[in-house]
Amino acid sequence: MNVPSEMPDAPEPAEPGLEQATVTHVRASMPRSIQAMVLAEGGQAAWEALLAEVSPACRATFAEPLSTFRWIEVPMHNELTLAHLRRVGPETIAQRGQATADMHLRQSHPWLLKLLSPETLVRQSPTLFRFNYKGGLIRVDDLNRQDGHFSVWAEGLYPEWYSIALPAYVARALELAGAGTVTFTHAPPEAGFRHRYHLRWG
Repeated sequence: MNVPSEMPDAPEPAEPGLEQATVTHVRASMPRSIQAMVLAEGGQAAWEALLAEVSPACRATFAEPLSTFRWIEVPMHNELTLAHLRRVGPETIAQRGQATADMHLRQSHPWLLKLLSPETLVRQSPTLFRFNYKGGLIRVDDLNRQDGHFSVWAEGLYPEWYSIALPAYVARALELAGAGTVTFTHAPPEAGFRHRYHLRWG
């Protein structure tokens, strides 16, 4: 039997369609980082003032406790996020992404840091994404010891999530896992819904 000297590259998985790529809900731990920031800066009065600036539906959503496993509809999450950004400016987005990673990996799931190396953390990112987002997906395209590429399909989130919040979150998570300095490159979709990321650490 003749065996080819080189195996052909595996075909790339099919591009997800809009329905699969759309995020419908986020875990309450995402907007809880906004609440924590507002309460730290101005207390309960500041939080109530922020809620006064959003729609009644959004206000009712965030009047309830933001328990860890609760799902929040994306339009409500976006509305609260954008109302907060109007108050504090976009420079706080990275800070909030880092704070959310701290909340997840130092408070909610500290045991993960004992098990995950930076490389393993990236490899497990699709599973972590599915825990925190309903809809959308992450795919690790290639991964080496200190370098990797991954793709994200997550339609519906506020624009700065893709370029600032997600990179800040992942960089902080990798730092907590012992990665050292992390650098990120983001390429927005040229067509379709695929955001491409390249990261290096060490």
